[in-house]
Amino acid sequence: MKLEIKGKQYTFLFDYNFLKEINYKYSESANGVQIRMGIETVGLNILNHDIQTLIEALKLANQSQKENVSEDDVALFVVTSNTEKLFDEVVAELKKSEFTGQKFKKMMKQVEERQREA
Repeated sequence: MKLEIKGKQYTFLFDYNFLKEINYKYSESANGVQIRMGIETVGLNILNHDIQTLIEALKLANQSQKENVSEDDVALFVVTSNTEKLFDEVVAELKKSEFTGQKFKKMMKQVEERQREA
């Protein structure tokens, strides 16, 4: 995914580095077993249109690229953009990534099933 921020093109990849970072940040240990909750945590917050999570996800998706954008510039870009469209783009990227797609789509299906039951 590419975004133009302050007149410069930046690449955002929801790849292994992204997955590793969110799992590091959102993991719990129970009985000596590490439970990785990165996709669930970030995914649910993105689906709920949480701006802070959107900014964090974009920053992490850009972190391993040659050209890095600052968190402040990402935040400014987000608040001055069509956030609905940006959330949709990030959801699409999370769905199609080999590293996040399977788990993200499964989580989305569970959310949709719960919404139908409510």
